[in-house]
Amino acid sequence: MKKNNTPTIGAASLLAAAFLTTVVSAQNVGIGTTTPKSKLSVNGSTASGGMAIGDATYTSTTGTIAPLNGAMIQGNVGIGTTAPTAKLDVEDGNIELTQSFAVRWGPDDTGDRIYSQLDVGDPGFNSLFMESRQGIFFVADTNNTNPTGNYGFVWSANSSWKTGVPQELMRLNRDGSLGIGDADPTEARLVVRGSLAGTAGAGRGFTSASGLDLGAAAAGPVNYSIYTSNAIAAGGNVLSGGTVIAASSLTPSDNRLKNIIGESNAAADLQTLNKIKVTDYTMKDTSVLGSGQIKKVIAQQVEEVYPQAISKTDGYLPDIYASGTSLAKGNGLFKIETGKALDLKAGDKVKVFTANGEPVFGMVKTTDGTSFTANLELVQDGEKVFVYGRKVNDLRTVDYEAIAMLNVSATQELAKKVASLEAENAKLRGEVARVASFAARLDALESNQSVSLVPSGESTGIARAE
Repeated sequence: MKKNNTPTIGAASLLAAAFLTTVVSAQNVGIGTTTPKSKLSVNGSTASGGMAIGDATYTSTTGTIAPLNGAMIQGNVGIGTTAPTAKLDVEDGNIELTQSFAVRWGPDDTGDRIYSQLDVGDPGFNSLFMESRQGIFFVADTNNTNPTGNYGFVWSANSSWKTGVPQELMRLNRDGSLGIGDADPTEARLVVRGSLAGTAGAGRGFTSASGLDLGAAAAGPVNYSIYTSNAIAAGGNVLSGGTVIAASSLTPSDNRLKNIIGESNAAADLQTLNKIKVTDYTMKDTSVLGSGQIKKVIAQQVEEVYPQAISKTDGYLPDIYASGTSLAKGNGLFKIETGKALDLKAGDKVKVFTANGEPVFGMVKTTDGTSFTANLELVQDGEKVFVYGRKVNDLRTVDYEAIAMLNVSATQELAKKVASLEAENAKLRGEVARVASFAARLDALESNQSVSLVPSGESTGIARAE
């Protein structure tokens, strides 16, 4: 019999071929599942030395080679979503990375990166770093539609966003205002609340616990809000509710800075100076300048006779000056009960001191007799507070330098008058001397002649020089 050279195919081979044919025709591959819904469905754990997914040329002889012990995926990858819109789209979950390099841009370790590093700073804790070769840019609320507030960038501490409300330390609002210890810095471009005990020299420390927004502090162990080791330059006014202590003071006075009108009328300045009343008084806010008697001028009185020495600015008046108790109403709103009749209205800004002496500023929302409500940062529920008073925009300040220059001009006028009187007095002294000489000669003549030239009982009217 002639042998058949056709290879014999076993039963197992026939079953495998039938299975592979069925998978290929279905265009889906299932591992651990008999109903694959995708090109490749894996039910169970996997380990791969290299995988390429989504490469359009993969079926050709020049297809892309997968990375060693890794995977290459073309298109978007979704984790927690079936409709990814980015190269990696993660929804309803977190991305957790170990320490050291976390996110990196660039070809090597010197590129831009965000990473955590162990034992930098306090040992035993990871620190987060952000590095860039060019610069780091932050943009908040790009379309200016945030309906909840003027939020920009917030620095917080003492609590995680996952476990509670953290203590806000600093905020840079989207309008460019920076608040340190203040979540609503509206008084100035830079607002500092709170202080630290320090021993800076006189003139180098500033404290916000003064009558106005920025106060100079005296030498010694006091609480400072701002400290500088060198000069502070200001293009505008520096307001202080306390004493400004400085070794010297310089004022630019170059004639190239001025439109000179002419020399002041010294006679008129003397008349003006005589109209200014020097007054004895004490301060209502004894915490700033104490209870001692002060001898200076009153702005309103000076304004009547010398208005150029008076200016108006924003400031807080001690017109409430009463203790109160706080009651939290939610969302940072507090009700302050003072037990004192208040002349407040909605929209007024008030200055309140916390139990530890920190000033807090807020806007009145509602008022009812002896109480008011306002958003007050740093105030605690049930805390005893001290309500200083309200903010006004016409707080009068006195330019004592202007009064000093008025005094200089008036003193020069007095000096002219004194010089004139001295010249007149010298002339009169000469006349008196000549008359006295004539009287002496007349007396001598009478003595030599033994005859009186003046009838008995009469006088020459000339006083003799003794």
